[in-house]
Amino acid sequence: MTDLRQSATPNTAFVPPQVNSLDDTGLSPLWLQDLVLKVLYFRGYMTGFKIAEEIALPMAGVTDQLLTALKQEKTH
Repeated sequence: MTDLRQSATPNTAFVPPQVNSLDDTGLSPLWLQDLVLKVLYFRGYMTGFKIAEEIALPMAGVTDQLLTALKQEKTH
């Protein structure tokens, strides 16, 4: 009988692709905007970097675009 633990290579861990844009997330931008608003509602004032950390997405290319869209909606 073969021991499966010995035949598996130790470096087969799943590594997701890097997220560099909203499209890379595979999520709706409106859903992500709602998530940002929910985080702000429950946590209060936060910097953009703290919001990015809270939603586990990068600031550059993702969270900054979400915050910019929310700011533009506020002025309209």
